Amino acid sequence: MKKWLVAPALLAALAAAASAGAVAAQKAGFDPTCGTARAASRTVNGTLGSLTIHGTPTRVVALEFSFVDDLVQVGVRPVGVADDNKPSEIIPGIRAKLGAYTSVGLRSAPNLETIASLHPDLIIADATRDVKIYNQLKQIAPTVALDSLQEAYLPNLHAAVVIGQAVNRCGAMARRIAQDKIVMQRMKAAVMKATGGKGETRKAMFVVTTNNLWNVHSNLAYTPSLLQAIGIPPANVLPPTSHNVGNPYIVMTEEDLLNSNPGIMFVAKQTPTGTLYDTWSQDQLFPTIDAVKNHQVYVVNTNLWSKARGLLAGEQICQQAVHLLYHKFVSIALPDVSSS
Repeated sequence: MKKWLVAPALLAALAAAASAGAVAAQKAGFDPTCGTARAASRTVNGTLGSLTIHGTPTRVVALEFSFVDDLVQVGVRPVGVADDNKPSEIIPGIRAKLGAYTSVGLRSAPNLETIASLHPDLIIADATRDVKIYNQLKQIAPTVALDSLQEAYLPNLHAAVVIGQAVNRCGAMARRIAQDKIVMQRMKAAVMKATGGKGETRKAMFVVTTNNLWNVHSNLAYTPSLLQAIGIPPANVLPPTSHNVGNPYIVMTEEDLLNSNPGIMFVAKQTPTGTLYDTWSQDQLFPTIDAVKNHQVYVVNTNLWSKARGLLAGEQICQQAVHLLYHKFVSIALPDVSSS
C-alpha cells in the first residue's frame, strides 16, 4: 500500500504563488471601498441577523480561520484571532500576511475577556460554533455571524462577500472572488484534461481521523464540495440516520468504510500515529478497498484540508489534489481581473 504526503516543495510553491498574486493585486490599483454611498453607513446581512456598520472597522476580531483568510485577502489584518492557542494551525500563506495579533483562545470557546480587552469595532463569529455566545459578543462590539464550520464551498464564498461589505472592501473582495473562480476553472480544466475529457469517475472520500473516530466529510461539507466543484466527485456515505440528517460530518465504522469502498481517499490525521487509519490499515480487509488496492490513499495536512476553509485555502487544497491525483502542477497565481 502506497501513501503520499504533500511535499514541502509544493507547499513552498503555493506560498510563492500567493505572494505574487498579492503583489499583482496591489499594482492593479482597484477601488477597495463599497462605494461613496455605502462607505459611511451600510447594513450587512449575517446568518444570525443583520448589522449596521458606520465607517470602516479598524480593529477586527475573527473567530474562524476562514474569516482570517478572507480578511487578509483584502488587506485587513485582524487584531484578534481565535487560533486554538496554536498560531501554527493558521496555514503558512495566511500567517505570512497576518502579522502580529492577539490570540483570543479556542475557536470552540473564545475568551470573551480577551476579546473585550482588544476594544474591537467588529467581531466576525461563526454562526454555528458561536451561536450560544452571540449575544455576549454583541455586547462587546458590533458582531456579524457567518457560515464556516458546517458549510460547503459556495456558502463560504458568500461569507467572504459579506466580510468584504463589513470591512468596507467590497471592490477588493469582488475582485478576489472573481480571481478565485478563474483559479477553480483552471483546476477543473486540469481534471478534465488528465481524464481524457471524461471527468473523474472515481469517488473521493475525505476523512479526518483520530485515535477513536473516522469522521467522513460529506458533500455538504467544505472540502468534498470544493473538490466536487472542480470535477472530483465525493464518495458515497451511508444513508443518514435520524441522528445525522443534514450533518456534513458522518462518523463511520470500519464496516461502513468497507461498504462505501471509495476509489480515492484523502486522509487528514489529527496525530502522526495512533489514529484509526493506522489501526485499520493493518486489518486484512483494508487492502480490499479500491483506494488502497490502487494506491490512491493520500495523507494530507489537517490544518489546510479540514480547518482553513478560506479563499487561499480552497485554492491550495485543489492544487494539491490535482498534483497528487494526476501529477500536474496548476498555478494559483491570481489573474488580473477587473474590479467591477
